[in-house]
Parts: sequence; C-alpha cells; structure tokens
Amino acid sequence: ISNTSQLSQILPIQIITPDKGFVVNGTPKNKRSYLDWGVFHVKPSSVKAFKTYNKVLKNINTLLVRNKIDELDFWFLALAEAAAKINQNRIKYLQQLKQTVFSDSSELLSTLINPLDQFDYQFSSGWPKEVDETNQQSIYSYLSNNTHHLLKVKHLNYGSHKASIRFSLNNKNECFLSRGEQKTLSIIFWLTQVLLLVNLKTKPVVLIDDLSSELDNKKINVILQYLKALKVQTFMTDIGHNLDVIKSINPRIFQIDNGVIKVKD
Repeated sequence: ISNTSQLSQILPIQIITPDKGFVVNGTPKNKRSYLDWGVFHVKPSSVKAFKTYNKVLKNINTLLVRNKIDELDFWFLALAEAAAKINQNRIKYLQQLKQTVFSDSSELLSTLINPLDQFDYQFSSGWPKEVDETNQQSIYSYLSNNTHHLLKVKHLNYGSHKASIRFSLNNKNECFLSRGEQKTLSIIFWLTQVLLLVNLKTKPVVLIDDLSSELDNKKINVILQYLKALKVQTFMTDIGHNLDVIKSINPRIFQIDNGVIKVKD
C-alpha cells in the first residue's frame, strides 16, 4: 500500500457523526464529500478525474487572475473532459443509491420515517441549466463563450466543484425540517451507502459518534438491528449511556474511566 487512497479502497470507513455535518441540510461541501466518497468506493478509478479536475481548476483560476487569455483554451478542454466524467460518475452513483434506498432490500426508510411521507432528492451539477453536464463539448462551449465574463470575475464560479444535492420531505425543503428529521434522513443516506457497498461484496467499517443524540430508542434500535443484519463491523460512542437499547445487539462495551479505557462487564 503506497498511499491513503489504496488503503481506503481496501477498507472503506463510513463515519456517522454530527461533527462532520449532516448530509440533509448540510453544506454543499459536505454533500459533495458524501457523494464522492460513494463514487470512489463503487468506482475507484474515478479518483483520476477528480485529481485532474482540481489541478486544472487551480490553473484556470491562476490564468484568470493574471489575464492570460491565450492559455485558457487548452485548460478549458482539459477541465471539460474531467468534469464530464465526474458528472457521469456522480449521476450514475446517485441512480444506484436511489435504487438501493427505495428497494425491497432496504427496510430502513419505511421504519425510520412514515411510509406515507414523500421523500425525494435532486442532483445539482454546479453548471448552469443550459449546459449538459455529462457532455464534454457542451461544457467546453460554455467555458469558451463566457471567457470574457470569467476574466472579469477572476475565477470559475460554475462547475463540478459547486455541485450539491437538494433534499425534500413532503415537498418541504430540507432547511425547514427539524434537526431530528435532518439527522434521521442523513443516517438513512449514510447507511444506504453501506448497504450499496455490501450488495457489491464490499464490507465497510462503520463508526457512529453520539448515537442517541436526537434519536428515540425505537429509531436507535432500528439502526442497530439494521447494522447487525448487514454484518458489518461497527464502533459506536454514546454519551447518553443508553445501554439497554445497545445491549440488544450483544456488543462489546468499553468505558473510559479517568482516561483509562476498560471493558465494561
């Protein structure tokens, strides 16, 4: 193993914690991180397009600041190629995710939210609506046609680095959902990523921080039983000491006592 991407490919780690922000009503950066984590573990070769895109984007922004208009065309072509691949991979992954979250093999959705609720999400590619985000030529044409505008603003203000996901519940925008609803839906999406990987014969390690925060015992039990059924190794922290619910899956419990980690009987 020569780098961290190889290690993470061999051992995917799904971290569920309020500290990194929820997926639902999270920042666009958090949503891209969530999405690209899944894309990478389903299609590891996709990392090449991401690395190329980030490198080219940096070069384009530098040229825009320096008004180097004659050098932009080459980098526009390179960015368009990488962006089209990124968008194709993201869209395909979201389709796989939607099939998984609403499939018969996932009872998580119906047990954590009301089956009558209408839950939906839409992908925003970061490009203007008139651009076909999966078509290299369409992206390149947009960049070429807007060169003078980009020279004025001095940076590329559209692109795959601006992508996001918009969530809704019963046609209610994610920002108007309660914090408990946001956490519940975020957990559904985190665990659906785990299910998708398990279906693809890859078993990630799941790390859950402060499990009982903002969740009732019923939802906690559903999550625990779900993870147990998937047979994935799971590590959890819980400052609420909600041991009765946790014990339902016969875990090994550790306790920190004066800075010393001890096995709890």
